[in-house]
Amino acid sequence: MHYKPNQTLSDLLYSSPSLGGFTSKLEQLQELNKLVASQLETSLQPHCRVANLRNGKLILTTTSPTWNHKLRFCSLDLLSSLRKDPRWAGLSSIEVKVDYLPVHSDDTTKTLEKPKPISQQAADSLAIAAQGIKDQRLAAAVLQLSRKK
Repeated sequence: MHYKPNQTLSDLLYSSPSLGGFTSKLEQLQELNKLVASQLETSLQPHCRVANLRNGKLILTTTSPTWNHKLRFCSLDLLSSLRKDPRWAGLSSIEVKVDYLPVHSDDTTKTLEKPKPISQQAADSLAIAAQGIKDQRLAAAVLQLSRKK
């Protein structure tokens, strides 16, 4: 019986035609993601990722509709700057989708702050406002808010 020598994972991935194509595509998207990030404003970078490149269309995902809107405004400038690179000269358009991705952050120790209590004056104002509300469910909700001190 003949044994093959141990192969590294990368050798195995590239030895199979289907896996080799997959890893090549993944590397291409990672490279494009770095390039896109370098072209974006600093505030937008952690909220945008390259999702795919298909038929000359670059598909980007964002973490929220707000970032989606901002990215759409700068997508034409981004497309122009990407086309300057010969590897991406064939890009025809950019599509932006919201994917609610987790934001990339180096600080993973963030904790949620406890809600700050409302002042006595704000509580009194809410209680008075609740008395003038005709809808009982809404009045009860506002009254409940007034009690959170």
